[in-house]
Amino acid sequence: MKFFRKHKKRKIAGIIILLIVLLIGGIYGSIWWKFYGDSVGVVSADKVDPNAKKVKIAKEKRKDKDVYNVLLVGTDSRDPDADRGRSDSMMMVSFNKKKENQQQSHS
Repeated sequence: MKFFRKHKKRKIAGIIILLIVLLIGGIYGSIWWKFYGDSVGVVSADKVDPNAKKVKIAKEKRKDKDVYNVLLVGTDSRDPDADRGRSDSMMMVSFNKKKENQQQSHS
């Protein structure tokens, strides 16, 4: 019976250590995500280099606060394991809150 008690204490200690490691990892991951996880490289328009390898998005002031434009892009990748595909369809949708309507164009 001592054999089982000894291993039971080890098992409980192992579970407690695992939970502590997971807790510390979760806290670290959530702090990292808060500061870096949602960044996409938004810069001013004069700092955008069209030949750069890393994509940066130019920040632009909104001209009309009631209009929201959304670009939906469909991709076609023949290989499901491929990182990149070709955009085979695009749809631009514009929502106007003031006029309560939406317009769309597609290709």
